[in-house]
Amino acid sequence: MTWGSYYYCAICGGPFGGCNFQTGSERCSFQATEEDETVQDGFNRGYDQNIIQHVEVLWTEIMLILGLKRDETACIVGPAFLEHGSGSSGVELDADEDGRYRTLRSHGKFYTYINSNGFDYAWKPLFPFHWPCYKLLARALTETNSNVPVATTTNQIDKHVLFIVMERKINTASKCLNLDYGLAATSQDYCWRSIPGYELLVAPFDETPSTSTLLRTTCTISPDALHFPAVKGDLTAKVKSDPFQKLPNEIIGIILGFPIDIVSVLNLCRASWSVRCVLQDNDLFWKGRIRIDLPCFFELHQLMAEDPELLRGKNVKGLLLALHEMTRPMKGMTGPFMGLANRRRVWSVCEQIAALYWDVARES
Repeated sequence: MTWGSYYYCAICGGPFGGCNFQTGSERCSFQATEEDETVQDGFNRGYDQNIIQHVEVLWTEIMLILGLKRDETACIVGPAFLEHGSGSSGVELDADEDGRYRTLRSHGKFYTYINSNGFDYAWKPLFPFHWPCYKLLARALTETNSNVPVATTTNQIDKHVLFIVMERKINTASKCLNLDYGLAATSQDYCWRSIPGYELLVAPFDETPSTSTLLRTTCTISPDALHFPAVKGDLTAKVKSDPFQKLPNEIIGIILGFPIDIVSVLNLCRASWSVRCVLQDNDLFWKGRIRIDLPCFFELHQLMAEDPELLRGKNVKGLLLALHEMTRPMKGMTGPFMGLANRRRVWSVCEQIAALYWDVARES
């Protein structure tokens, strides 16, 4: 086994390679305690190769680095590779023919997540990340700002603004940012812990034709078979009190137009039979909720835009709830939806960064 990454992606909180693997027969129970999830000699037990293969995690080995050039302008360099086993937060970049990698402001080594405050010499920190994570962040910057008319590309990200955001979120451990990385926090130790049951943390989540095919196929499956059947029967006569029953549908629509999550919408449906009746077969509403509650399912959004017949006659509400549940990032997850679950996890971090990004951009 090898030591895992000593510091983590600023965007997803995941490792830069160094993942360990074991065979399925060696896999331990998911019921193990937190203390049991690392073997006695300090190494990681390893991911189950029946769930994820080494070739599928190669994307984690290549990093890009955000830093400052000598003229104090922010830039991104790479690809760079971490030399595992050094136990250091420094990384050395080989210069290209133009010496481009050597233009980063530093003192000797390049240090990730470490500022020079209190030292006799000055350097600025570097922030490493994966390319797929950076692309997802670009999409999040568009989705979280209604004033951005077209999709943000990686070339359009203001690197200086992003540097300020990340510098403000440096944590004391100097291994990642002070953000909520979800399940990844379980594996972030002295080095990355390849804990069985958490394979989804390194599952590839980039947009691919296979993901589009998976989602199209899912749209053809009856939500009844996915355990989210449509509600049948009329309980109006049994309702004793429902304040929403007195409201026009237009007012209910305004209430549902507020930024509330899917759990709140479902709770409202449970609390009010009249609201449930208004929404139950309202495919237009539930199609809109797909974009709201599954904002990073870009392939599904494109399928819906290109094929208006895709969801015609389907239980759209049931489909939304099924996809929402099947891609919920959780321990022990396996199967074809692992990549989408990891994308949802990383997207939640991107939303945190995006909110800070636009705050800093408005300050400039």
